[in-house]
Amino acid sequence: MPHFVAVLQLLRKRASVFENPSIGEIQPQYLRGMDIETARTTILSGYSCEEYDHFGKAAYRLGPKKQGGKPGRTFMTLWIEEGFAVLMLNLDQQVLLVGQYSGQFEPHPSKWGQKGATIMHLAKVDKALFAEVVSLAYEQAKR
Repeated sequence: MPHFVAVLQLLRKRASVFENPSIGEIQPQYLRGMDIETARTTILSGYSCEEYDHFGKAAYRLGPKKQGGKPGRTFMTLWIEEGFAVLMLNLDQQVLLVGQYSGQFEPHPSKWGQKGATIMHLAKVDKALFAEVVSLAYEQAKR
């Protein structure tokens, strides 16, 4: 839980800097955007996880807890054609992200969205925000 609180504080700080009109020369970093390949590389190199096919989408889950054991929970899927990722968050995390970064994050329009599945529009987030939010999903999957 301490990791979640620290990330929430960082997200709030980032949002306040970018929304503060008195800092005219600072531009939102998300304008640089992410692409699918960078997202995939970041996930595979930065997290202990495995990539697998999930209904035709690239998905990422925790590895088994024991050698030869059952795979861990899925924390993200990449929707290559659509240009976004779906993160498995809890509802509190989803509400915070959608509130702080409207247009960059939205609930998935399915029953899963009502349980925290959140769409992240990759072209609208930078690598730092991507990594912060994926860390939230990764930690949520470990619960």
